[in-house]
Amino acid sequence: MKSFILSTLLLFSSAASYAHNHYYYCPTNTGKNIAVDMNGENWVYKFGRNLRNPEIILRNGVENSHETRSGFQHSWTFYKGQSYVYVVYANFEREDDDVYATSGGVWVKQGNKVVADIKCKRVPDVGNG
Repeated sequence: MKSFILSTLLLFSSAASYAHNHYYYCPTNTGKNIAVDMNGENWVYKFGRNLRNPEIILRNGVENSHETRSGFQHSWTFYKGQSYVYVVYANFEREDDDVYATSGGVWVKQGNKVVADIKCKRVPDVGNG
């Protein structure tokens, strides 16, 4: 019985810690998750219900950042073949000396057209990796 309890606790603690080891992480309204990790020197995008076995995984992303009227947007761009571009983004606002994330998600583009805009259900965790 003790080994069963210990195994269960280890399973839940490893699952909980896994969700917080991403550089970028957020759940979506679809029940799926968006994550960006650093693997060596390469950014990796993961999408799916279970990020240990994601539905989509793209490598070699490009990190970007640009100013907006009230803060800035940080993003990672990933290419899927020659047709699709995935842009994972986090919007930040500045208030005095504080900077905080306000929203995020992923845009899926085909050419210059956004074919999917999947928003985070809550403010994304950024910079935790």
